[in-house]
Amino acid sequence: MLMKTKLIAVCLLASGSCFAQDKAEDEIIHSNFIYGSPFGIFVNRFTLSMEHNLPSHNSFMVTGSLSLSDNLEKSERGGGGEFQYRVNMSKHPDRSSKYSFFYFAPYMQYRYMDVIDGQYGNIYFANNNGTYASHYSYYNEQRIIHSVSGGLLLGIRLTNKSNRLSFDLFAGGGMKYSDVSYKNHQETYSYARNYSMFDAGYTGVVPRGGFQVGVSF
Repeated sequence: MLMKTKLIAVCLLASGSCFAQDKAEDEIIHSNFIYGSPFGIFVNRFTLSMEHNLPSHNSFMVTGSLSLSDNLEKSERGGGGEFQYRVNMSKHPDRSSKYSFFYFAPYMQYRYMDVIDGQYGNIYFANNNGTYASHYSYYNEQRIIHSVSGGLLLGIRLTNKSNRLSFDLFAGGGMKYSDVSYKNHQETYSYARNYSMFDAGYTGVVPRGGFQVGVSF
């Protein structure tokens, strides 16, 4: 009888230990996430981001991107980087669900672009007698663009129950400044200075939005 009691006690302790181990494994919260943007292919841009959770329950994210596009009318090459500091918006961050993370994030971004596209305009040239003439023609214009921007984002990160697959959705806006230089540019009346909000050379207020899919590790 004593042996049976001891055997039962050992089995209970072993099963309890296994249960505690399984529970601990289920509650593992990964601190690192790596993301890609599925919509980057529509703008010929490859983007890769890495996010790291901090002990303060906030996180930071670093992003790198490369752009490459080449066709008969326009070619673009460039890259950039971005830094976000994500602040947990939960009233009790230490009790917040490991499956969701609401945040606001100040960000800073830098981009470099080398753009060559076709333009129509008056091309001026010097005559042998020292005077100038012009003719209306189609020519290629190259722009070298350096831009910096900063602002604020609001977003949510969702993680599935296995705590592996992650979805990141954010929106916001900020200010952008672009320095545009023209290489081998000839003086024309169509000298481009007005850019749309979504052009690489734009300066002003910019909206931001994005969706990323990633995994944790």
